[in-house]
Amino acid sequence: MVESLATDAFYQSLYEDSAVAWDENRRALHEIIELSESKRIPCIVLLLPILHELNDDYPFAGIHAIAAEELAAAIASLPAVQRRVAERRGGG
Repeated sequence: MVESLATDAFYQSLYEDSAVAWDENRRALHEIIELSESKRIPCIVLLLPILHELNDDYPFAGIHAIAAEELAAAIASLPAVQRRVAERRGGG
């Protein structure tokens, strides 16, 4: 359980507003999207969940929501993955 909490905290810290890498990655993604749009090349960003606690308490849902909202070219796969996990566990 302690390792899980440490893992959650680590991943959460990567996407805080103060995280330099997230800011740089965000800018780079926007540049890629703008460049591809200017050349009329479709650009799609597929948001994949971390395979960890894929239930209603998924600890990184907020990160997915922020990325999906910010990146118009994003496809959020979390809901589909959560449905599939629930089906396999007999809950859906």
